[in-house]
Amino acid sequence: MTISIATMTTPSDRQSQPPSPDEGDVPRARKKFAAALRRRIVEDFNVPEREAARWLAKKMGVRWQTAQFWLEGQSFPLGINLTKLGEAVGMTFAELVGPMADDQEPQWPSWREFLATPEGQSTTDPERWALRLFPWTQPPTVGDYRSLLAVVRQNAERG
Repeated sequence: MTISIATMTTPSDRQSQPPSPDEGDVPRARKKFAAALRRRIVEDFNVPEREAARWLAKKMGVRWQTAQFWLEGQSFPLGINLTKLGEAVGMTFAELVGPMADDQEPQWPSWREFLATPEGQSTTDPERWALRLFPWTQPPTVGDYRSLLAVVRQNAERG
């Protein structure tokens, strides 16, 4: 499976569109992230809201559509893009994503199994955030989490 970190999509039909705005902890967390990012850009950098996506895209070196997805809470940056985003807008990781309560952990049984592995135990906060909020369309396996972690880490090394 090939994953585009910038937009969090895969070439397969089932994940070629941004995640649907369904209800639940993950969409709420993405919306909270988007609101904090939008507020920072509009209020602190005095960028008109209608120009925020283009401004962010230019700062990050991504397509404006990707920045728009981030600002709408439809997706979020992974790996190095999350780090670069924090640097671009002068926010820490915690300010960007906020705390995530234990009850917001993925409910997939494989999540806890993955966390018990050496790879799971070695994840950083940004990596864990990316793994928790990836828009799985079916229950992921431990192998799926390992594969996504490898992609996130590979992208971070390229940055």
